[in-house]
Amino acid sequence: MQKSNFIFWLLFVLVILFLGLGFIIHQRNISGAQLGAHYLSSLFKSDKNSQPIDIFDGQISAEVALVGNINTGEILYSRNANVHTLPASIGKLIAAMVIIDNFNMNDTITITQDMLNPNWGTLHFSLNEKFKVQDLLNMGLVMSCNDAIMALAYSIGEDTFVGLMNQKIKEIGLEDTGFFNPLFFDSEGNFTTALDLFQVSRYIYNKYPQIGNITRMKAYTFKSESGITHLVLPTNILLDKIPEIWGAKTGVTPEAKECLLVIYEFQQNNQKVPYVTIVLKSDNRFKDTEILYQWLKNKINTF
Repeated sequence: MQKSNFIFWLLFVLVILFLGLGFIIHQRNISGAQLGAHYLSSLFKSDKNSQPIDIFDGQISAEVALVGNINTGEILYSRNANVHTLPASIGKLIAAMVIIDNFNMNDTITITQDMLNPNWGTLHFSLNEKFKVQDLLNMGLVMSCNDAIMALAYSIGEDTFVGLMNQKIKEIGLEDTGFFNPLFFDSEGNFTTALDLFQVSRYIYNKYPQIGNITRMKAYTFKSESGITHLVLPTNILLDKIPEIWGAKTGVTPEAKECLLVIYEFQQNNQKVPYVTIVLKSDNRFKDTEILYQWLKNKINTF
């Protein structure tokens, strides 16, 4: 009798468990085969389907970031590098290439009324003041001076200038970048990606050494052709902290947040090897860049 009771209760429990499992499967609208497959996949989940670990998670604030080797094109680290984002004044690198291609650096530009627009930010010029193109380009890159870039754009026509920028984009081979004004304001629909900016970095390093020379400049003064003294202060505070900087460009707008692109030259195997770090949509571009730079430097030392 005891054995019969044991078998009875065992069968009873198994029936209850089976009915309960059937109810759960019905409620979740999945088959027993699917349930079994799901269970097995949870036991033997492939690493190929898992998300890669972000080694800088919790360390850098940038929503978009990239570290790459300029010579080889190898990307050593990326975060949302293919996501469309806003370039802010990093876009002035495209403008700088257009200026170098289409202007004589010793030509003189006269500041007209339409070149003095307070909507561009701080105005640094006076009506009818005269500048060399080289001085305007320096101001546009070193201190990210909007009116310097606009003075050059207006001197040949804003639409013409924007057209030349988009020609340069095609020449570089960028597929996810578009510029609709010379200042890359958020509201005008300008966009890019960290991957495209990586290609811009490679192009500049190989074809526009002038941009590296200019963006390494520290504070200095000069006189315009009208004899007025101007103080040029760099926006990049890392110039005094990182000796390997070859060139750089800052950017900041309300929607783009803080942005910084830095090209370095590291001594490696008795030669200079260029790398780049890019941070976009950052809460602290300089801190983020220093973290990426130190990681990159340590990594290079282990090669």
